[in-house]
Amino acid sequence: YEDPKINIRQQSLAMSPEERKKSMEGKRAAAAGVQRGRPKGVKAVRKPEYWDVTITFIRGMDLLAKDETGTSDPYVRVVPVSRSGTKIKNRAIETAVVEETCAPSWDEDLKFVVDATHMASIEATVMDSNRHKEHEPLGSFQ
Repeated sequence: YEDPKINIRQQSLAMSPEERKKSMEGKRAAAAGVQRGRPKGVKAVRKPEYWDVTITFIRGMDLLAKDETGTSDPYVRVVPVSRSGTKIKNRAIETAVVEETCAPSWDEDLKFVVDATHMASIEATVMDSNRHKEHEPLGSFQ
């Protein structure tokens, strides 16, 4: 049987006065629950954390009728938004267009990978697809 206190004392006696002082400071800090500095090899660089995100769009109800036929051709466009509020448009993804309806049924999963250290939210906009003019927004949420 070895007493751990004796082992520590024997080890500290074999050290130089500077090493002993540093060792005792570290032991006191550890006993107090204080960590001094970073462990060796740890840098203060924040590594990106990537998340797999899946959003399921099931259906829409009572959408605005933007076409002359009294319906719309809706689809959903999803855009990640950075912490600074900037839309990351090159990462946008879309559902399929459902032709001539104000109550579309998509039942579609949109999957993408996001950098959680830079992304703050996701903006989804329901759009009306048009062949001969600009697509019109029907509503959005974030």
